[in-house]
Amino acid sequence: GINVSWNPSTTHGNLTFIGYEAEFADNDTFTVDAFSTGLLSGTTSMALIGDGIHYWRVRANYYGDLPGPWSATHSFVVDITAPSIPVAILPALNQETLAIRPTFSWRPSSGAVRYTLTLDNSVVSNNVRTTDFGLPAAHPALAQGLHTWSIQATDSFGNISDPTNYTFTVIYAETPLNNAIITGRGPNANVTFTWTAIAGVTDYVLNINQISEPYLANHLVTLNTTSFTVSLPFGKYQWFLSAGNIPDPSEGRIFYVTPLSGIPKAILKPVTGDNIVNAAENGSVNLEWENAAFSYGAQFQNIEISRSRSFPSSDKIILMLNTETTTPLFALSEGRYYWRVRTFLGIEVLSSVGTFVIDLTPPTIPIVTSPTTITPWTELLVNTVTPRLLWASSGATRYELRVVNATYTTTAPSVTIPSTQALSIGWSAVELIAYDLAGNSSVSNFVVGVSLGNSPLNSAVYRLAPNANTVKVRFTWSAIPNTTNYVIAIDSWDGLAYSNTFTTNATTLDIPLPQGLYTYRIYPSDLADTSGLIARSFAVAPSTGLALPTLNPTSGDNRINAMEINTDSLSWNAPVLSAGSTGISYDLQIARNNTFTSGLQTLDVLDTYISPLTLPIALTDGTYYWRVRANYETATPFGILTISTAYSPAASFVLDRVAPSAPLLYAPTNNALVLTQTPYISWYPASGATRYRVEITDVNTVQIVTQVSLTNRLTISSVNALSDGLYEWVVYTIDAAGNESVASLTRRFRVDAP
Repeated sequence: GINVSWNPSTTHGNLTFIGYEAEFADNDTFTVDAFSTGLLSGTTSMALIGDGIHYWRVRANYYGDLPGPWSATHSFVVDITAPSIPVAILPALNQETLAIRPTFSWRPSSGAVRYTLTLDNSVVSNNVRTTDFGLPAAHPALAQGLHTWSIQATDSFGNISDPTNYTFTVIYAETPLNNAIITGRGPNANVTFTWTAIAGVTDYVLNINQISEPYLANHLVTLNTTSFTVSLPFGKYQWFLSAGNIPDPSEGRIFYVTPLSGIPKAILKPVTGDNIVNAAENGSVNLEWENAAFSYGAQFQNIEISRSRSFPSSDKIILMLNTETTTPLFALSEGRYYWRVRTFLGIEVLSSVGTFVIDLTPPTIPIVTSPTTITPWTELLVNTVTPRLLWASSGATRYELRVVNATYTTTAPSVTIPSTQALSIGWSAVELIAYDLAGNSSVSNFVVGVSLGNSPLNSAVYRLAPNANTVKVRFTWSAIPNTTNYVIAIDSWDGLAYSNTFTTNATTLDIPLPQGLYTYRIYPSDLADTSGLIARSFAVAPSTGLALPTLNPTSGDNRINAMEINTDSLSWNAPVLSAGSTGISYDLQIARNNTFTSGLQTLDVLDTYISPLTLPIALTDGTYYWRVRANYETATPFGILTISTAYSPAASFVLDRVAPSAPLLYAPTNNALVLTQTPYISWYPASGATRYRVEITDVNTVQIVTQVSLTNRLTISSVNALSDGLYEWVVYTIDAAGNESVASLTRRFRVDAP
């Protein structure tokens, strides 16, 4: 508490003294945090109050609650806050020092006027006026080992901070310093050990251990000097010094003996040989390097991987290893990466920066583009045993074409089959593989069918001359190496009984043929098995050519509205090729222009119509053109053969699914009285209207009368004459396509005919 006192004053005229009143406050007008207490004597003790300046005064009180005058105002200062705890600088916590009389330093403490330094629980000085203090020469040298020191701050009011306790270790050994690197020309280097002389100590024991291969025998030397030089081979070492009977309190000091050229850096090896990791390799390959630093005592290393060559901490993967020089490369996302090896051997030794690319995206599936474009898992028909195949694949840098028992490797997207590896007539399975730079691959499988015959082309059509019964069809083909004679086998497949074979030693032959559908095969005359041969088809047609499908009008008016698109159809009539042969499939084309180059869609249709008009790409409103061709097909021993007609002349239709706006009603006005059973009704014309539909409803019977008008007015017919009563009426707009608007606003009128 705080004691205050004053000189007693108990008389004031004839008044009887009964005690004192002391008042305390935080300002001299006694208006802030003021309080008072009654007293009987000239002294008082009060509880501890807060820091700061405080004011007080006293007055005597007399019988009858009559106070005397206040004394003069006095003040006092309360300071019960200790200064801040000093923060040590040297020796730092757990620091090793060579000084046997170290200098102690700390950061200033706010409010401190002096400091008390305690060492090993003994006060060295309690009146240190600066923030450092060196042990004087008269102070005994500190023993080798662990010591404790603390510092306390005292302010001008005598408040004392809490102590700060730090430990440090005195080491007599001086050099080599911890993690020192000593170089030599090799294979050894001279290392000089020095230490502090200690009064009264005559014998020092120096212990040197090699802690890297080949782990040479330890040096244990007893000396009466303060230095020792010895030649040591390259490697990692640890040394201790004992002074007399005082052992070295540390865990020993590490030093390295290395060549003059320094510690060798780790040498990085290429990743997967080409520094590119593909999808198959990702997560299964290793990062590898050589690190000679381990022969000099390196104990561990970090492998750092980053997307940036600067290896920012925010984008860096660190793997810590011991003496291994390989580590699995875990699965990474696509992109370029950088990596390096950081070796720890007293100092950090960084390797050069390596790089690799993760590429997980294969090239696009190769698509054959010549002789014709095909998709994977389909058939490619060629007319020579030595075809040239071309293809396209985005991202590919090399290819393998595997056919029969041969594999062709190329960087170009094409291969010509050599005559020494000529394909057999018939079908051959083919595998085409595209590889990118990383080795990712994509595969296209298809079959190549060799069918000799440059002409007639497959599905070709020949026309008879007027009044002629036959037309001369020229057959041509490419020669096959080591083949002398060829056979042309021709068969009809439309009911015409025609089958014939021709043998020739040429590669061209003209044969007259009557009207009909034909297949033909060309093969070497010495071919034993002809069952797998591929036939080609062609037609001999009348002089007017093959009959075309005829198109029917769409919706009767070639307009399709919102309702009709789900019910109407495009239809056509099937043509007749020859007796017993009609088209059994059709190709329907729809486009936005009559040249069929804009917005073209082609559909395979098995019937002679398509309904509803649901297409792969939905149609938007507008004008469309359409046409059809017939495909004549039949199954033969050689497969499905097809002859196609030309496309029919184009027809058009308009797709209009936008409803017109509802009309505004004119007369009769709402709730009008009509004096006739066949009233005249009118409304304002609506945009796009071609006709209107009027509905009149008897409110009482709910019977509806409907009439259609081509204009914006209507007189109710006598057939629909209205009885007396109340009616409601609305009008709908109908446009040219047949789209109907919503109903107009409803009006009422009353019929009261005389």
